Amino acid sequence: MEGVRLTPVRRAPSKHRKIKDIDEKDIRISLIGAVISKKDFEFILDDGTGQINVICEEDVDFKEGDLVRVVGRLFTDVVQAEIVKKVEDMDMDLYNSVYELIKEYF
Repeated sequence: MEGVRLTPVRRAPSKHRKIKDIDEKDIRISLIGAVISKKDFEFILDDGTGQINVICEEDVDFKEGDLVRVVGRLFTDVVQAEIVKKVEDMDMDLYNSVYELIKEYF
């Protein structure tokens, strides 16, 4: 189609957050935490500062106790996951100690 210009659809960038720091103005967020319970297409994520429900479009391959990173859209107190990835060999103490720097710049 000559002469037709399509505007690319762009998602809002995700903001790296701890659950305690989620702001009602956040649209997309990124969280890292442990899965404390899982049922069908949803689970509860705990990052040490709080817990939040995460809903997925399909069943994900991890179990309770696994550390995961979730990127998704925030709806009040629920995250609709776009990406869920198991995190292995992450030093959570180091991550927690530099979180304030991450929050400041991202």
